[in-house]
Amino acid sequence: MRGTRVTYAEFERRSNQLAAVLNAHGVRAGDRVLLLVENGVEWPLLCLAVMKLGALVVPVSTRLTRTRSRFCRRCATARGRRYRRFARRGRASRGR
Repeated sequence: MRGTRVTYAEFERRSNQLAAVLNAHGVRAGDRVLLLVENGVEWPLLCLAVMKLGALVVPVSTRLTRTRSRFCRRCATARGRRYRRFARRGRASRGR
């Protein structure tokens, strides 16, 4: 979705949907949510959705190796779940 334009109303609607999905998956206020997302509209959508729940965003670069990503996750004590194509559809598709 690189280069995609989104209105404020659409951004609000989509971030609310994502917050509801995160909440349904057990994300609560004070949780740390590790975000490993490429640059694009998905990043601010997910970031806002996490913040709406009172959770903390732990940003991780997509350029890190798998070993470094795991290290970041352990240091952040983030939950171990991973979801692919999360922001694009407004629902999660579970990763491994």
